[in-house]
Amino acid sequence: MCIRDRAWIAVCLPGKAFVMIQVGAIMRWPAPVAVRAALILAHGGEAGLLLLTQAMRVNALEASVGQPALLALAVSMALGPLLIQASSRFAELVCGASHRLKARAEEAAIREESQDLSDHAILFGCGRVGRPVALVLEAAKAPYIAIESDLVRFRRAKTSGHKVVFGDAGRKRVMEAAGVARARLVVITFDRRHLIERILHYVRQQNPAASSVVSAADDQEISSLARAGASTEYCGGPRAG
Repeated sequence: MCIRDRAWIAVCLPGKAFVMIQVGAIMRWPAPVAVRAALILAHGGEAGLLLLTQAMRVNALEASVGQPALLALAVSMALGPLLIQASSRFAELVCGASHRLKARAEEAAIREESQDLSDHAILFGCGRVGRPVALVLEAAKAPYIAIESDLVRFRRAKTSGHKVVFGDAGRKRVMEAAGVARARLVVITFDRRHLIERILHYVRQQNPAASSVVSAADDQEISSLARAGASTEYCGGPRAG
């Protein structure tokens, strides 16, 4: 196999895969779906072989170009089953790496916002309940940082002028970046029980002196949240956030 043949193969497979990824982006496919589709459809097919053969037969394509292209197409077809078999695993690796890079970027942005804060409040959630809490903190000139994982709520809070960052409040690295160890107060405005307990557990580990205010879905949860480490509980209702 000459250098030209290898070049055709190098262009054929990544080229088709790149096109499929762009199609996935336009169609708003989830990243794993787009990567899998790109790998599954990257190899050539019988239609391509027929088209190239006919093009050379009628002299629409020079043999010096068509023959390496035919060879590249045949090799890509031979690689097809391997690409299909490896598509799931490769998609997981690619998307996992992308997720880690995104998470690190979020952590860096949060750390930059909180680096000058001490004895501050951390507001977990900046939605229907969180925004009024932020207004109270701002009126009292109390230093705070809010963490919101919903993009719509984040943008709304940002537009309103609140000191809010985008991130997953349940991740330890995010809480660490927000300065949990230096905080005076933690306010959790949503009522997702499992996530609340995870946050309270981490806060108790890193900063036992910090006070915590949490939202409970109903009165039955108040006592259990107190045992989990909450200082103050309130009924925020099913749509707290």
